[in-house]
Amino acid sequence: MGLALDVMSAAEREQIARELLTECKPARKAGKLSANCPFHSEGTPGNAFFYNPEEDYGYCFSCGQGGDLVSIFNAVTGRVPDDPEGFKEFVARYCKEGAEKLRGQISRREAQGWTPKKAELPPASWGDKALEFVVQANAELMNDEERLAQLLRWGITEGAVRELGIGWNDETTFRKFTHWGLPYEENDKGNERCIMLPRGFVFPGFRRGVPVRIHIRCEDPDMPDLPRYFQIMGSSNVLYLFGERKASVWVVVETVRDAMLLWQELSPLGVGSMAVGGVSVRPDADAERILRSAEFIMVALDNDDAGARNSWHFEPWNESSRFSWCQRYAQASRWLVPAGIGKDAGDLPGAGVSVQDWFMAGVPAHIRRRFLRRQEEIRGGQNRG
Repeated sequence: MGLALDVMSAAEREQIARELLTECKPARKAGKLSANCPFHSEGTPGNAFFYNPEEDYGYCFSCGQGGDLVSIFNAVTGRVPDDPEGFKEFVARYCKEGAEKLRGQISRREAQGWTPKKAELPPASWGDKALEFVVQANAELMNDEERLAQLLRWGITEGAVRELGIGWNDETTFRKFTHWGLPYEENDKGNERCIMLPRGFVFPGFRRGVPVRIHIRCEDPDMPDLPRYFQIMGSSNVLYLFGERKASVWVVVETVRDAMLLWQELSPLGVGSMAVGGVSVRPDADAERILRSAEFIMVALDNDDAGARNSWHFEPWNESSRFSWCQRYAQASRWLVPAGIGKDAGDLPGAGVSVQDWFMAGVPAHIRRRFLRRQEEIRGGQNRG
């Protein structure tokens, strides 16, 4: 959120971090603190999470989660990282001396509002290594009938696996930062940091044929503390985009697996799908251009508190500058998977529910009529074939 960076000194941020974090101590790299991760329960505490008071940013090299001091405060107090109530409590507890700066910050945000940023893409050398990894994982999956059957139970066909480059990584491995084109960094033991590639299904996102973001659905029983969907270090936070950019209707979901399923089922209708890959991730400038020109946006974030919160509001300090999917885009509407089925679109196939039927029920009537005609055209073409 940037509040602590704007209204506090680095020394004040370090003092608060030491108060909040468990087993907090100076890291080998000057200026950083190491601690137990506040975002997940570590199997080997204190070896993966680092906080930099100068930049007001912490990151866990185990679970892949990070954030500023307010996000850390929210995690420590049992909230999601961007919880508005946690923000207010942080201000009340730590920002009394910075009230004037805070008011100035609010005034600036009132004038500027929320602005999408141009996403930073990984270096070309990272993309080269990522492409090698994705191609190898895809080839391995195409020869693994058991894993293909698992994906099919989730509704994803072999054709989609081939088209989208979905893969399988059979063993958790580690690759040095510099080997994948990232700047050299040391861990607290003085060794070069490594990128973790967990065992599991590999879901890549591409730009111009090169991977720029990769999540792995972790399937390693020896690493139960990893998040279910682990983002590979060095990935960009661009939104996953599937479908024609000129599509007039888009569906926004959380996980890349769900977006791939939606692409498979809805692209014949000319519908695009986007995955944020993390509920608090915001549209980059590229995605913003696509969404601004869309006729309709179905916001299908998970059917839970975090999904609802991010559909309707984000930044808590100023009503007019908050980001929310349904307030940012006038043509957006929240559409849920019924709780009796699950919490996201990926639960539909297992319940025997047609993805197209679920989608049709959530679009405006005039768009539904258009898509129903398109369905009839597709069926007619198939019958003639």
